[in-house]
Amino acid sequence: MADTVLLPHRRRRDVRYRSTTRLVDALAAAMSSTSSRHPRPPSRWRSGRRLGLAAAVLVASSAACSGSGEVAGPVAPPVVTGLALEGVGTLSVGETSLFTATARLSDGTIQQVGSIATWETSNAAIARVEGAGGVLAIGMGVADIAATYRGQRAMARIRVVTTPAAQVRLLYVVPLDRAPRPDHAAAIQMALLDLQGWYRGEFGGRTFALATPEATLCRLPRSADHYATDSWSRVLADVQPCAPVSSGSANVVWVLYADVVHACNAPGRLGAGTNGLTIMPRQDMDGLIGARYVDDCGVEYRLPARRYVGGAGHELGHAFGLPHPPGCDQGSASCDRQALMWSGYASYPDTYLRGDEKQLLLQSSFIR
Repeated sequence: MADTVLLPHRRRRDVRYRSTTRLVDALAAAMSSTSSRHPRPPSRWRSGRRLGLAAAVLVASSAACSGSGEVAGPVAPPVVTGLALEGVGTLSVGETSLFTATARLSDGTIQQVGSIATWETSNAAIARVEGAGGVLAIGMGVADIAATYRGQRAMARIRVVTTPAAQVRLLYVVPLDRAPRPDHAAAIQMALLDLQGWYRGEFGGRTFALATPEATLCRLPRSADHYATDSWSRVLADVQPCAPVSSGSANVVWVLYADVVHACNAPGRLGAGTNGLTIMPRQDMDGLIGARYVDDCGVEYRLPARRYVGGAGHELGHAFGLPHPPGCDQGSASCDRQALMWSGYASYPDTYLRGDEKQLLLQSSFIR
């Protein structure tokens, strides 16, 4: 007599059937023994009830395997409700800049889509798009850079100049997890325009030039917590795709306001200036709009907004190449304490540039 071969998939099905049969038998026995006063039903009824129980058990078993009695349908992906384009508005011939495209989705999230959006330029003879949002300035004039993603389109205008004039460029720098604030952006513009007028008074009508009165918005690729330590170097590194920020340029002074709160006593704090560059922290923007100012270690100050304009003027002076007045760093009694480049910024606009500082600035290309 030949051995019976049971294939693996048949074996699994038979095991499941035997398990279900045992469960049906147990349920039938329990139901038939609930009361001895009722006569045992006919065998045909018992068979029907057995089949009904089997069907019920199979349905329950199927629902248990799926984890729910309902069949889940496909979940529709979020749709793109808006697209924002950001980048430097003025470039010199030969300069490059990376524009970013940020999509806002119907579920409230945002997504950087520059690498997958479709890019184009209105005039390739002025500005050419290279790769995922890279823009190369070709010739003098104005061109529109556009990006399209999933039915949404955004556009930004770029101006290309032939010879870079010495100027101050403003950037409003916002980490990935924070939303740009119109009041902060307006306060930055107000502060630099106020300083421009103050310098005009100091130099009898001459002052520095702003590339644009509005601050260019730059989005950082990481959340704010990443920039809480080593803030200066991390902000400077991650802003590069948006603008070619550097120190020591003969033609550009960069003024950055970053929506970053530095960790208490951590290295690399903001609120400082060096030749060609200053980066100001979130607290200075709050100070400019009259909001609560809480320093890196949680100490709150209540000072007038003009003090933060003066603070920007002090750091801008460092970016122009001005040092502290002689003797001040050494604590000398001869320190000119009321000068802008020492503690005079706190009483702005009732402060001044020293004579030697004016001479130094007049020798640069920034005051004209």
